[in-house]
Amino acid sequence: MVSSIKIGEVTSVPGKSVHGKYRVAERAASTIELPISIIQSRKPGPTLVVVAGEHGCEYSGIVAAVKLARDLKASELSGAVIIVPLANPTAFDARYLFVNPIDQVNPYGAYPGSPGATVTFQIAHKILHEIALKGDALVHLHGADYNEALVPFNYVPITGRKDIDRRSSELASCFPVLYHLNALPASKSTSVPPVGTTYAVTADGTLYWESATRGIPATMVEAGKEGKLEEETVSIHYDGLINVMKHLGILSGKAEYKKGVKILKNPVLVANRSAGLFIPKVGYGESVKKGQTLGEIWNFEGEVLETISSPIDGFVVCRINFVAADSYPTQTQPYLFYITQVE
Repeated sequence: MVSSIKIGEVTSVPGKSVHGKYRVAERAASTIELPISIIQSRKPGPTLVVVAGEHGCEYSGIVAAVKLARDLKASELSGAVIIVPLANPTAFDARYLFVNPIDQVNPYGAYPGSPGATVTFQIAHKILHEIALKGDALVHLHGADYNEALVPFNYVPITGRKDIDRRSSELASCFPVLYHLNALPASKSTSVPPVGTTYAVTADGTLYWESATRGIPATMVEAGKEGKLEEETVSIHYDGLINVMKHLGILSGKAEYKKGVKILKNPVLVANRSAGLFIPKVGYGESVKKGQTLGEIWNFEGEVLETISSPIDGFVVCRINFVAADSYPTQTQPYLFYITQVE
């Protein structure tokens, strides 16, 4: 007999799709609830957890998760799928990029969270412990906030546990993207996060890392740009999830795996020091050489205040598109270029 899955007040019914709200935090006069869907078969099988909307304006992953919850039929599954299409509803409501507007914390690096900390850490604690750890595999959907444009790629946590790392890599290969980034903890990485922000550039504090280190294979896909809803990037998320379910045996059919994947490593976040107008000189998806000009900072007389150069030979995975540039990284603009090395 298949056991029901209970998350807060939402309880699955084997053979049906159940949709509800999971209360994760309290405010003075209101509550914060996450939409959640549980689609569970009467037939036994693995459980896949899908989490999207951690950044409130990354719409491609949110819409793909909603479409998946709508389209899946319990009668066609073996096992279960738990879907959280919006993990940061306060940012979604406020059209707020990167962080939770209540406490200005970026949930991306807030795991494993804490029930005794600010609201973002409370939510992260419940997502990890009450949702993610109920799964046999986890897929996290991201997709460029409205100030970013990026090349689609997957994060693959490299924990040192060969079986888990292999299975995480297999999940990533289910997505139709050409690049995988091997994500390492700070203790094994040369990457340095921007001082004064809660932006995570290593695997530390991410949902996929905290899941993988607890024995649950995981991957995070990045596909989207500039807060736009485009069918091409929605399909990357959606088609990849369908492939993941075939790979796991939750759906019947043969999974298709991306061949010829290129491995990215050692990400570097490049920021500016002078305030003014950000004038980019290279686009995302371009290869760059160490010392090459990436962009300039102008004043309002058109004078060049700063020339921004690449610190490495690498590949521009992501670029910020806001022209307004402060003289230091901020929570909502922690970098201008995200560059990695390519194996």
